[in-house]
Amino acid sequence: MTRVVSIGECMIELIEDEQGNVRRGWGGDTLNTAVYMARSLDRSSFEVAYLTALGDDPFSQQMVDGWQAEGVDTQAVLRLPGKLPGLYAIRTDARGDRSFYYWREQAAVRALFTHEEGAHARRVLREAAMVYLSGITLAILPPASREMLIDNLAQARGRGARVAFDPNYRARLWPTKEEARGWQKKLLSVVDIALPTHEDEHHLWGDVTAEATGARLLEAGLDHIVVKNGEAPTLVATHEGMHTIPLERVVTPIDTTGAGDSFNAAYLSGLLRDATPTAAVRAGQRLAAQVVQHRGAIMPREAHPDPGP
Repeated sequence: MTRVVSIGECMIELIEDEQGNVRRGWGGDTLNTAVYMARSLDRSSFEVAYLTALGDDPFSQQMVDGWQAEGVDTQAVLRLPGKLPGLYAIRTDARGDRSFYYWREQAAVRALFTHEEGAHARRVLREAAMVYLSGITLAILPPASREMLIDNLAQARGRGARVAFDPNYRARLWPTKEEARGWQKKLLSVVDIALPTHEDEHHLWGDVTAEATGARLLEAGLDHIVVKNGEAPTLVATHEGMHTIPLERVVTPIDTTGAGDSFNAAYLSGLLRDATPTAAVRAGQRLAAQVVQHRGAIMPREAHPDPGP
């Protein structure tokens, strides 16, 4: 059984429709990817676990129940008495672009890599063949916990795990760009596969093109980079060279929430099934195109396309 561990935060999600009605769900970038990976991979050969911390409240329990129903292994979820999950609301404009509003300062996940709880994370990562996390995972943790996270990832790589990282830069989560850059540089030293979005890299690093992002990350020592670029072709960069893969079809989105997360899920699932990078990109593009046709981070399971070979 090949074990994948996704690390991060899932929050209560409030989604507002065109009439102003609000419905409650849950979502978070690394959880979204874990769910879509669990849907994309054969459960007889692969296990997808989510490493996070929640409270002992009813909302936290509803999340865990929902993840289990999706096939995500929840034994890695740390439950902290008296704590609560974070909360966010989504509003979308006429083009499907979304705005987020967060309440997460006291969320349970901030304790995930403290000295008291760090042993739990080490146990979970011990048998991982692949570890996935994002820049949001990094941003929400206190500095000492970030150091512990990076140390845990280094140990996992030492045991043969591959580490995949989506930088997913969100300016509001960082005091300054300089701090975000510094921590990303530290984390990239223990990353094997980077899955950035060019728009984010432009805002944080000033990269003018996707190729500039690929070149910068190659220079930083990575050897496998996939740059998502909206409706423009997806870039794959390795030390053997760079090539782009156009989208098979361009769709008009209803809600772009979860597009990059689902792409990452399909891409990494393809690699785990020994697909070529090009085939894995195609799978990522197909899944993302389907996800943006639905509101919220997690689309209905029956809408999930065939993951392909």
